[in-house]
Amino acid sequence: MHGSPNSLGAPLWWVGLVLLFLLAGTIRRAWEKYRQRLAESWPSTIGHVESVEVREKTSGRSRYWIGELAYSYSVAGSQYSGRYGRRFDSEEDAQDFVDYLHRKQVSVRYRPRKPAASMILDEAVDVALQGRPALADSGNCDVPSREVPGWMKPLVWPLVVVALVGVVVSLWVHVGAWQGKQVVPNRVFDWLNSGLVIVWPATILVFAWRSSSKGSRRSVREEFPGLPPWTGKVAGAMVFYAVAIILIFGSVRVSSSDAVIPARAWRTFSAGWMAFYSVAFLTLLSAGRTATPSDQSELLRLRHESQRRP
Repeated sequence: MHGSPNSLGAPLWWVGLVLLFLLAGTIRRAWEKYRQRLAESWPSTIGHVESVEVREKTSGRSRYWIGELAYSYSVAGSQYSGRYGRRFDSEEDAQDFVDYLHRKQVSVRYRPRKPAASMILDEAVDVALQGRPALADSGNCDVPSREVPGWMKPLVWPLVVVALVGVVVSLWVHVGAWQGKQVVPNRVFDWLNSGLVIVWPATILVFAWRSSSKGSRRSVREEFPGLPPWTGKVAGAMVFYAVAIILIFGSVRVSSSDAVIPARAWRTFSAGWMAFYSVAFLTLLSAGRTATPSDQSELLRLRHESQRRP
């Protein structure tokens, strides 16, 4: 290998920051899921949706709307209130959501020792929504949404292969590093870093395309559309593990003149590689397997035609 000293081992603090940024969304979603599961064991009572509101929000260059319900409920003769919100990518869907639930009854879970603390489970809202007439132009349908344009599909699959190879090789390197072994030549260090430069621009493009698309509802339960739900947990675990390894072992510098790269460097860098390649692989695989916007339009057109038939 050729290059100047430290060319392989720039400080890893920036890697840790990026991984923490990626992990932030996973932590938030995991916390929400934990709260929902915890509330499933709480007693329930009947609540009433007293008022509704649609609020516009922005996140970076994307825009979305929150359909918010203000509800009241009674426990042991005392009145309490709470709020529930659901995110939509179109104002029409959010307005339709709140309009239908206004003045409706909904099941409310409350904490036994503190009845003022309450939560409406997503499942309870879905039950209350049963019977709502479907909108012809609604994005709330069983069709994948916010996917990449058709021209990008042929480019995705080669990158999926590169990302998968990166996952496998970095995992192999990481296992060897924990055993104190260097299982690949030094030049693989450069290859794995270069592979990230290849797959991550497309990964970011997929993220940007999905977040900028309009007229579809964001599903917080589906990390990677078109893939099993557990894949999101796997990616989150990879990122969490990588952050832990980087925080524990800190910055690592490697000189290209070293005959053998230290196992500590392989261990720290490979943890980051596994996380980055895993997220890229699942994101690109999801993009390759789900419908393009033109596919969705055709599916919606066929569905609408079938609904018009007597």
